[in-house]
Amino acid sequence: PPPNIMPPQPSSSANQKMSSTFNPNDENGGLLDRVSTHLRSSIHNARKSVFGIEEEDSGQADSSHNDMVNEVENEVGLFFQRHSDTSANNSDSYEEPPKRSSEVQQSYFSDDLRIMYDSQSIPTEENDATDGESGIFRVYQSRKEWISRKHRKEIFIMAFVAIAVISLALVFGKDDTSDGNEPISDITSPSRSKPGRPTPRTPPEFTVGPELYPNAEPYSSNRVIALIEEAMQGTIDDPNSHQGKALKWIIQDAVGNPPGVDYRVIQRYGLATFYFATVSGSKKWENADNWLSVEHECTWHGVLCGPDGSLSFPETSQRRLETPLSDRVTYLALNENKLHGSIPDEIFLLSDLAQLHLYGNFLGESVPASLGRLKRLHTAYLDNNFFTGSLPRKIGELPLLMNMDISKNSMTGAIPDVFSNLNQLKNLRLDDNNFSGTFPSSLAQVGTLEVLTLGNNDLQGELPQDMSQLSKLGVIQLHENELSGKIPDFASPYLEEINLDNNRFTGLIPTIRDTANLRELRLESNQLSGTIPVGLGDHYELQRLWLDHNQLSGPVPHELGRLEELRSLRLHGNSLSGTVPSSVCSLREVFLDTFQATCEGNSDLECSCCTRC
Repeated sequence: PPPNIMPPQPSSSANQKMSSTFNPNDENGGLLDRVSTHLRSSIHNARKSVFGIEEEDSGQADSSHNDMVNEVENEVGLFFQRHSDTSANNSDSYEEPPKRSSEVQQSYFSDDLRIMYDSQSIPTEENDATDGESGIFRVYQSRKEWISRKHRKEIFIMAFVAIAVISLALVFGKDDTSDGNEPISDITSPSRSKPGRPTPRTPPEFTVGPELYPNAEPYSSNRVIALIEEAMQGTIDDPNSHQGKALKWIIQDAVGNPPGVDYRVIQRYGLATFYFATVSGSKKWENADNWLSVEHECTWHGVLCGPDGSLSFPETSQRRLETPLSDRVTYLALNENKLHGSIPDEIFLLSDLAQLHLYGNFLGESVPASLGRLKRLHTAYLDNNFFTGSLPRKIGELPLLMNMDISKNSMTGAIPDVFSNLNQLKNLRLDDNNFSGTFPSSLAQVGTLEVLTLGNNDLQGELPQDMSQLSKLGVIQLHENELSGKIPDFASPYLEEINLDNNRFTGLIPTIRDTANLRELRLESNQLSGTIPVGLGDHYELQRLWLDHNQLSGPVPHELGRLEELRSLRLHGNSLSGTVPSSVCSLREVFLDTFQATCEGNSDLECSCCTRC
């Protein structure tokens, strides 16, 4: 303590009393008795002041905090017992340290625990009942008590335990309910996260039950090679190819890490081949966690197992395989993972694969025809890559195919006309490639089709006139091709977008019926003739109507004034005449921002509300 705040010297009688009371080898536990007495007194006084418990009622409440007091007694007793043992063990070598001042009296519990005190701060037997306010352990009160730094941490821990136990005693001393019916809050309930701080998610665990493969036997290298060659129906001669590298790995893996069943050997080999085929020199995957490790392949990054991936990350918080067949790979999701190279033919070895997500990578070469052997495949997203070559005809042999997206690649050749048997196809996106040839007529027979995008290719020829059979069609995009002939009529209650601009279509604007959801109709930059159909005014949800740069004639129908959701209307580049109806001009006061009609062509058309081109 600071030299100007030193406790006064205790009286000799008090000194003798303290020498007796604080003897660490005293087995009668004099100090513990004092702590217990003052602790019970403090708890009773607190309960009386906080909860209004009178002296005569305190006996009824003793049981509510006796257990708490006993816990503190145990903690204090253990603490002083430990220091007593230390003092006893070191008694032979103990030397009393010199006094710092004649005004300071020090009493030592053991050879290394020191407490400075004065006669007023330590109650004696005579003043126990009257001097409760100046009870023991008033640490640093009036700066008269001091604890050595060496044992400060231990004393603080003991004091914290005592305070916590007293707090529990006070809380549980309350009535069980606040109003007789509503229970108090459970203090043992989990703490809530701070506002604005998200609760961290525990990564899902994947374990294999011990009963899954109870009789797993070691695999020999010859057995592994025989399994692979049988599955591939051929031999692997080049050890430096991705197949050779995968074979070398699977031999070491299966011999040292028995997979339990043959299909897991083939499955792991198929994944290993995929890995070596999509790692190009120093160009590594962005995330390859657990790949080619002894861990179960269902824990590898992007590999999901179970019924369509339902047992795997991230759908469930915990995965445990208890029955065979539940650890078959059904979902491979490595999109935007910096994959290079190409998809190997061995992809078909993942015979239960249902979803293949590889979009947003750097994959090239051709899409393997072996995809057609994945009879359970229903979704393939291969867009935004660098694939070349033609689309395999084998895709027509995928009976469960629902979604295929190979857009934004560099594929060439004709689109195979093999879609007539794909009775579950909903989404086909082949836009932004270099496909040529004619429009596959079998697509008009896929009644389940909802989205068809073949725009920005080099397709030629006419469209099938039975496109109206696509009763579930919602989006059709055939823009920027070389398609010609008459545009077929459309009849689908789900139709929202028709985009056929920048082709060579001729004839009239098609009839669009049985739909109330059409939002976009783009037929610009064709060779359409005739007049603007008045029926277009019945598509009240229409927001974009672009008919510019055709050969349309006649007036602007006033029925277009019913299109109150219209935001962009382009009619220029035609041979329209007359005056734009006021009902159409009134749309400029609602949402219509762009109305282009007289800037190019339409020399005989008068418009007082048109905007510039």
